[in-house]
Amino acid sequence: MPLSAMLTRRAIFDRVYGQLALAEAHASTFSGNALACVAGLAALDLLDDGLLAEVPRKGRLLRDALEEWVAPSPLVAGIRGQGLLLGVELKAPDHPCYSFDYLGVPELSAQPAIGLLLVHRLYKAGFISQICGHAWQVLRMQPPYTTPDADLVASARAIGEALDYLWDLQ
Repeated sequence: MPLSAMLTRRAIFDRVYGQLALAEAHASTFSGNALACVAGLAALDLLDDGLLAEVPRKGRLLRDALEEWVAPSPLVAGIRGQGLLLGVELKAPDHPCYSFDYLGVPELSAQPAIGLLLVHRLYKAGFISQICGHAWQVLRMQPPYTTPDADLVASARAIGEALDYLWDLQ
């Protein structure tokens, strides 16, 4: 059931948007879904301090796994974020195979292709992933807080393997 929410302090909201009308950028394809709202409220009833206390630990586990399996790649510029909201910033070599022009999509030539190439490789490995909408060279990591530890580590390994594959293309 797709559902999301964004919470922030008023000062941050005002700095980013300035006015309520501009906040419409955070609208959703699935907005206004009453069933999703009921499911979301039921999920909130299941939250307890024990579950929430696991988030920082799982975030450290994922970050450590990314540092081990992903950070050493020459295609990685850095890992940022905290908890279970992380980003892997990518850098593409100058080789043409990492460009949208080379891939036959010249209308996207202003965007970096490395993020979408990585997402494609991860999909083939069984992992659904996304790039940041405003920064196509950043892989978004935001697993559910209920993700088993072994799956968090496996995702980092899969990213490392996909990056190795992409590096070897040149």
